[in-house]
Parts: sequence; C-alpha cells; structure tokens
Amino acid sequence: NLTQGDHILFPYSGGLDSFAASRLLKRNASRQPFYITIETSSQSRSVARKTIPQTQQMHAVIPIKFKKNDHPEASSRTRTFMFFAVTALAARMIRASGILVAENGQGSIGPSLVPCGSEHPYVGTHPAFTRRFAQFIETLWPEHAIRFEHPYVWITKAELLLALKESGLSSDWD
Repeated sequence: NLTQGDHILFPYSGGLDSFAASRLLKRNASRQPFYITIETSSQSRSVARKTIPQTQQMHAVIPIKFKKNDHPEASSRTRTFMFFAVTALAARMIRASGILVAENGQGSIGPSLVPCGSEHPYVGTHPAFTRRFAQFIETLWPEHAIRFEHPYVWITKAELLLALKESGLSSDWD
C-alpha cells in the first residue's frame, strides 16, 4: 500500500552513481526508494538485482530489446529520456512527487571536455533539463507535480566514493 510521500522514485541504471546513491539512501530513513530499471541488456538487469538489497527490491523492469546489435540512436539521448519518462509515469501511478537523480558532478552539469569510451556530449541529467522535463509532465497531468532531486550534483565521484566508505556502505561496489 503506497501513499504519497512514502517513496522516492529512483531511476536505477546499476552504474556507480546509482549504486552509491542507493547505498547512501540508507542514511535517510524518511523515504523508501522505488527502483525503476530499464533492461537494455541482460547485464543491466543482473547488475540491478545484485546491487539492490533483497528487502528493497521494489523495482519495475522495463524490457527494451533492439533487433539489431547496434543501438539505432547512437548518441544515447533516448536512454535518459526513457528513464525519466517511465519514472514519471510510475510517480503518477503511486502518487509520489520526488524523483532522485543519482548522477553527480561533471557528469550531471557538463559534458566531457575530451570524449572517452562510450561517453556522449548530451547531458540529460542536468538540473535545467529535469526542471523542464517536470514542467512537461505537469503540462500532461496538471494535477500531479513532480520534483527531480539532485543531492549529489555538486560532488565528484571521488567524494561520493569517500562518503560511501566513511558510512561503511562501500561493500560490493565492484
């Protein structure tokens, strides 16, 4: 039985930022996370299942499958939009207003100066983008305002990992 205010919606990728934020939520007992995962590969599902504690496995898996080996939209811009759209829909369904954005630091507020690996220049977790996205959702459903929360936007990955270590919550990060 979920009621407004009991949960914070958490788009959970299984990456380091998501893992760290899920562990640090243990320090805030006022709201339980409701994990939203999007299965873009068998690996993403297994990572989520391994890293979300059994007692908190209240998550929805949205199966996304592509017929080709290559993702049809190479910039990955649709990934963040899909996460937020599905999370906003879940928020409306359970009447929750908060959505946690786990991305931190440079990854959230600005693109890389030098592209490396699979990074892309699009930043869909920037607070300005999530503010506009929330306005878009409120246009669709005027009776349901959502708020994206960015608790880690001004810290680096090193600071995030240090907070995990100091809290005794860093086990299984690998």
